[in-house]
Amino acid sequence: MTQWNERRHLQLVQFEWEDEPQWRGVRLMGESAQVGDPVRVTVAGIEVEGRIRAVESSILRVLVGRRLY
Repeated sequence: MTQWNERRHLQLVQFEWEDEPQWRGVRLMGESAQVGDPVRVTVAGIEVEGRIRAVESSILRVLVGRRLY
């Protein structure tokens, strides 16, 4: 079972289908974002799980859906 950090923070997140990143609530597993780690992102009031595919400057690039693993 995955241990999620109880703390959420705002972060620029860009999903693979988006042209521009958006400010979203993010919950990480550890203290910092690492490529390959699972992440929970708040979208429309719910949390979706994804996997970090890149960390560029202050932007998290996140994969969601069936292509996660």
